[in-house]
Amino acid sequence: MFLSIYESNSWDGTQAFLQGFNQTLSNLNVDHRILSVDNDPGAEWPYGTSPERIQFLAHARNMALEPLQSPNDSIRLPDWQTFTKVIFLNDIHFRWQDIVNLIGTRVVGKEDEEYDLACAMDFGSSGE
Repeated sequence: MFLSIYESNSWDGTQAFLQGFNQTLSNLNVDHRILSVDNDPGAEWPYGTSPERIQFLAHARNMALEPLQSPNDSIRLPDWQTFTKVIFLNDIHFRWQDIVNLIGTRVVGKEDEEYDLACAMDFGSSGE
């Protein structure tokens, strides 16, 4: 297991929380990388159009995936090819049980097969 977190341009105390979380992960010997950036031009907010939003989200995804996909050996994990599951979370509330269920999800009627991709939904202002 490896935990990669990318955070950019937060103003709500996220960076301070991640500093403490970084220490907790280190104390628990959990392999991780937490990248927190104050002025990332690729993570400008707010977005005005749908293409800008997609560009913003793709940039965040790529930054989080760097330990698995970077051509730079100093960033890419030496055992990157052994990872078989990738879970993305954004600024949503989640329960650890939901992640366990997602990992165990199989194709109905073909329980020996796994999904290639599962996508969460962000309901935004719907109150969910």
